[in-house]
Amino acid sequence: MSVVIEIATVATEELRAGIARILPQLSSSPPPDLEALAAITADPDASLFVARLVTRDGSPRPFDIGWLVLDDARARTAWDWKPAISREALFEGVARFAAENPRWMETSL
Repeated sequence: MSVVIEIATVATEELRAGIARILPQLSSSPPPDLEALAAITADPDASLFVARLVTRDGSPRPFDIGWLVLDDARARTAWDWKPAISREALFEGVARFAAENPRWMETSL
C-alpha cells in the first residue's frame, strides 16, 4: 500500500468528509464546514496536509513512466560524476526487459 502526502489547495466535500472522520480521534472540536475549509486552503500562511492511499482506479494515466532517463550533464559538471553504465547499455537493458516481459506495464501498475 502506498500513501501520498499533499497540501490541500481546494475545499471539497471529500476533504470535509475526511476531516470529519479523523477529527473526533484528535479533538472534541466540531469539524470545519466547507466555508471554513475554503478559508484555510486559501490562506497563504496555512498548509493543510492530507494523506491519500494510492489505488488503481482503471482510469487512463498519461504520465505513468516505466523508465525515466535524464540528461546527466549537470551532474557530470558539478560533481565530476559519471554513470556506472553507458546510455547504450541502459537502453539495451530496457529493450531486453521489455522483450522478455511483454506484459510488464499491466502487472506493474
